[in-house]
Amino acid sequence: ARHKAYCIKNKEKIQAYRDYHKEERVVYDKAYRQTKTGKEVARRSCRKYRATKSSVNENFTKVDEVETLNRFNHQCFRCGMTAEDHKAKWNERLHLDHFRPLSEGNALSTTNAVVLCKSCNSSKSTKNPSEFFTIKQLHELRKKGLL
Repeated sequence: ARHKAYCIKNKEKIQAYRDYHKEERVVYDKAYRQTKTGKEVARRSCRKYRATKSSVNENFTKVDEVETLNRFNHQCFRCGMTAEDHKAKWNERLHLDHFRPLSEGNALSTTNAVVLCKSCNSSKSTKNPSEFFTIKQLHELRKKGLL
């Protein structure tokens, strides 16, 4: 409880520290994921994600994916990175993320999908839309039928 209170009180200070030491953290995390404990943590996390996903009966088809990518012009909604730039930088496709988080029981659907790059998707995590997107972006999403 004390730690949680400290984190809430010093949120900006903690974020500034994390931003400053981002490269060191990436190296540490990569090494940790190669350890026995790190692999077990990753397995547990993956199982939990799949269980949550199956409990909401998520059924997002390839057609839905194409429709969503077209709606967002094949670019990250938050920062504007194009699919080609994303492929060149991370050698993977743009991410289709839950607009409203899966952790709160929201299945991926055409009305709950947003296109994000790897970086924006990672920073969104399980945040609600109002915690992650700007007011202007939320208005744009409303026009796209997501609010």
